[in-house]
Amino acid sequence: MKQRKFYISSFTGSSGVCKYSYDFYHLVLSGLDYEYVSSDLSYAEILSKVASRDEVHVELGIFQRREIELVMRMVKAGYKNVTVTLHDPPLVKYPYYESSVAILDKAFRFYDVSWDNFASMMPVVQKLKRIYVLSRKGATLVRNKYHVNKVTYLPHIVDPGEIISATYGDELFFMGFIGPNKGLDYALKIHQKLNLTYPELGIVFNIIGEAIGKNQLYLDELTEQFKEHVFCHGYVPDEDLVNLLSRSGYAILPFKDYSFYYPFSGSVLQAMKMGKVVFSHEVNAVGELIQHGVTGFILDGNVSRDMRLLANVMSDQSLVKKVTDSAQKLLQTIHNPTNVRRHFLQENLNDLSDVLDIRKT
Repeated sequence: MKQRKFYISSFTGSSGVCKYSYDFYHLVLSGLDYEYVSSDLSYAEILSKVASRDEVHVELGIFQRREIELVMRMVKAGYKNVTVTLHDPPLVKYPYYESSVAILDKAFRFYDVSWDNFASMMPVVQKLKRIYVLSRKGATLVRNKYHVNKVTYLPHIVDPGEIISATYGDELFFMGFIGPNKGLDYALKIHQKLNLTYPELGIVFNIIGEAIGKNQLYLDELTEQFKEHVFCHGYVPDEDLVNLLSRSGYAILPFKDYSFYYPFSGSVLQAMKMGKVVFSHEVNAVGELIQHGVTGFILDGNVSRDMRLLANVMSDQSLVKKVTDSAQKLLQTIHNPTNVRRHFLQENLNDLSDVLDIRKT
């Protein structure tokens, strides 16, 4: 019987992995004869469709627990042609042990982080046919942690149709899931300092994103502390973002260093696609998108200095246009479907950023 190709993920939900999966499948894998299978189906239904000889590609993030469990079942059952994309490298399953008892689950997470417990996943990882990672830094971490060479850097997919002309407004915004590690508190401090220094401007700050569970308390406390010219919009579908951000020219996304895993930022990509100037800390894989003064700006962690940087950029519209143009050129060159397809097929593993001189734009 002919070997078939299957792509297993979920297109439902508001997570970055779901959005990525939809774009990656429709822009790359559907043209390579992959059949889509929803990970929302039962394990039995999925495994009845996919034979052990078939080629299978699965998206894995630390919150994609059904997909992680499915990959572990496939590997244990002797599937030889399973490839994955790791969205939170070098983690595959976190924590490795889980419990419905909160204190035990917390202890398992502490164990995984403190004792570098990657050995538990080693047998699974080493039986995968190939591992794709969405950043060069992440790919190196995976190779080193699991002692495997079958790791490939895969540029994050960007739909060219979603890259739109920049709109330059004075409003600021934060976008993405909301929690202490996302740096919203620091973004609001910069905004507050800006309005205290230039009260005549009355700059608006828009918060776009969900606060899930205990993070809602974190958001409530922030919005109580920072009230002036701050507006919370909650989750906003992509199709409504353009109108909401038509008066916003600047994204303040000061993520914190996650220390033990290094995701690629969908929020930075989204802001760049919309022609906004991005200010962020150089943590995780942000440095692979943001070159200071070229495709965005790197914050240094001092509120006064970062506020002055923002104010100086906002007052120089020629610089704003140059940066947004360079950022979008980077997306169009490195992250377009054709280049992503090359990396996935390993036809051309040379990183195009080596030959693209963004600084000359």
